Amino acid sequence: PTAPVPPMPPQRVDAIAVWSHETGTITNLFDIYYSIYDDVAGVWWTLEGTEMAPIASLAGNDTCPAISFDHYGRAIAVWSHETGGGYHDIYYSCWTGGLMPFWTEPTPVAETVGVDDLDPAIALWKDGSEAIAVWVAYIPKGIPELWWSQWNGTHWVEPTAITYPDPWPSELDVLNKKPEIAYDAN
Repeated sequence: PTAPVPPMPPQRVDAIAVWSHETGTITNLFDIYYSIYDDVAGVWWTLEGTEMAPIASLAGNDTCPAISFDHYGRAIAVWSHETGGGYHDIYYSCWTGGLMPFWTEPTPVAETVGVDDLDPAIALWKDGSEAIAVWVAYIPKGIPELWWSQWNGTHWVEPTAITYPDPWPSELDVLNKKPEIAYDAN
């Protein structure tokens, strides 16, 4: 008898989920994981052949991920990466659409010294030519500001504060400071 032919792995990328996944290691407790959804097959999968896989395993904790797609199946994920000393920078990786490597090497949107960057959100323009990321930046003395940077398809511009010189009122709780962003697709 012949061996059964294994089923073909799902091929459709209808959605990508990203999340902060506990790794179980003390020095790198959280990494950003992803999973692809195939709407036709009704399954979650990765190109590594598992239901979930890390975008990368960087030294330091990775939390607060967000992702955005363009109309051509390209995506960018952003997250807060622990850089040491209790600070975080916003990192990003681009989904390569099934080409190896599946995600580009994680790189900082900006490296801000002495600023704790958390809770990023991202919007990718419909043709993938540009993106905008926004996040909460806790400047020295813990005063939060809303910062942003624009990606031109190859690099990010220097981040700047939207809310400066008027930061969020100090009485607002941190949970009320998670920004969101969306492009008008017209």
